[in-house]
Amino acid sequence: MMTLAQAKTFCAPWVDRSGIDPDDPRVTARINEAQELLGPKGKYGDLMRCLRFCVHGGFLTLGRDIKSVEKYRIDGEVEHVWSKWYEFLEGGPGPLDSRAGWHKDFIDRGKVCTQYDPHEALSLMVVSDEDEDEDAVLTVRGYDDADQEVRWNGQFGEAIPIRKTNPLYSVSKFRNISNVVKPVTNGYVHLAAVTTEGAFYRYHLASYHPDETNPSYRRYAIYQPSTATAGYLVTALCKLQFVPASHDTDVLYIQNLAALKRMIQAIGYYDAGELQKGQQYEVSAEAILAEADNDETPGNNEIDFQMTGFMEGTPQLL
Repeated sequence: MMTLAQAKTFCAPWVDRSGIDPDDPRVTARINEAQELLGPKGKYGDLMRCLRFCVHGGFLTLGRDIKSVEKYRIDGEVEHVWSKWYEFLEGGPGPLDSRAGWHKDFIDRGKVCTQYDPHEALSLMVVSDEDEDEDAVLTVRGYDDADQEVRWNGQFGEAIPIRKTNPLYSVSKFRNISNVVKPVTNGYVHLAAVTTEGAFYRYHLASYHPDETNPSYRRYAIYQPSTATAGYLVTALCKLQFVPASHDTDVLYIQNLAALKRMIQAIGYYDAGELQKGQQYEVSAEAILAEADNDETPGNNEIDFQMTGFMEGTPQLL
């Protein structure tokens, strides 16, 4: 798999024709911009992964490097993945708040900043795998058990020190977490809800990558089998999420140097105000990705046919 270091050497001449060192920060920034623009243009092979997840409590929260679930299997059957609009279709299934109903579909619940939610208003604790700067804090915003936004020292939210040992607890209690702001850290940072009165219990809420600064993950609601008390496995076809490359050993999101080159050229023309030339190079970059994908995709007789929007949720005799 191609790394950032390899791409910097190849792409540097196209970032600045007058000459630029591959280690100049502008080269990495331009590569990342090109990747972010190319990602939404198609479900190319390198951007798709078949993954298995263990689902707990009727919800699945994706990782930072996974954008969406395209298809999935449960109980040996292929099921649907629906957008947030699904429950509001005229003649559709209606509210799907219950996770123990007839449906086995994934229902998009939007973006969240933790993998799990607090089950009641509790104090928070932050721990890092490595020693961090003395002033490193995780800033958490959310709501208390009275549905009031948490405020501390005159500010919304609370800044909780990030420590490897002897962690501190938040003064405020959070029933819901709406936003997390994190600095770049030396280690993985773990957020937990804790009971500070009586017996001590720690409930894991999230683990954050050292490079993450504004955590955001897509969450789906899913049917909860009555027999699944401790979690169950689903197999899903997923599209990867663009994550900016920052280290030379990072594997690139777009694994095609020719397409990256064309997109970097397009960005240069866009920045110079030459929109027509920029569009031409952008179309060329997209065509290169499509050709490469077609070249490695085997010929087959697969047909994926679905009926949607007609009497949703009602079995049909065809």
